[in-house]
Amino acid sequence: MTKAYVYDSSIPSGMRFTENCVHPTLSEWHVLVRVQACALNPIDYKKPGIPILGWGLSGKPVAQDFSGTVLESASTKFQVGDHVFGRASGCLAEVISAPETTVAAKPVECSFAEAAALPTAGGSSLQAVDATGVKLGDSVIVAGASGGCGSLALQLARHRVGPSGRIAAICGSSNRDFVQELDPASAIVDYRSPGSIIAEGGELRS
Repeated sequence: MTKAYVYDSSIPSGMRFTENCVHPTLSEWHVLVRVQACALNPIDYKKPGIPILGWGLSGKPVAQDFSGTVLESASTKFQVGDHVFGRASGCLAEVISAPETTVAAKPVECSFAEAAALPTAGGSSLQAVDATGVKLGDSVIVAGASGGCGSLALQLARHRVGPSGRIAAICGSSNRDFVQELDPASAIVDYRSPGSIIAEGGELRS
């Protein structure tokens, strides 16, 4: 048995801690990972209320984004001891099983916590940026630039448009400094006052 947070439709919070979750077994092309960090996304706590998707969740571990250390491997890509991150069902647990197709080596410059925060939000942001076809020198507007997806989309967009591209990052004024740190060259617009630039090119505006 292993420790985990699992869904429980019988209590108000919808989830509970247990020390008696079934320990995962190693399947072909999978790895068993000791979880070092896990990220919760809105979908994780909304799932129980979603028809069909939320049915039968009680007793199953919560969350889908993780980082950790490989304990056992039936994969040709990963070995015991590798530091990895990725997506798998039920990550808010001590040990999880993940298919090699949804796992990647953790960048050495990322902490476990930073890596665990990337799969869902990062994947969504990358899909959004790819869908625009944005390229070097283009102009881009990033809505919600201080949010989980928006903060990553802002950095991805800057990488695509380069220093010659223009980006308008939309956020609340209270998040101005955070967004400016992510991309000092962006024009930052307060969503409460459309058209009101509160920072641009590294310079703050009152």
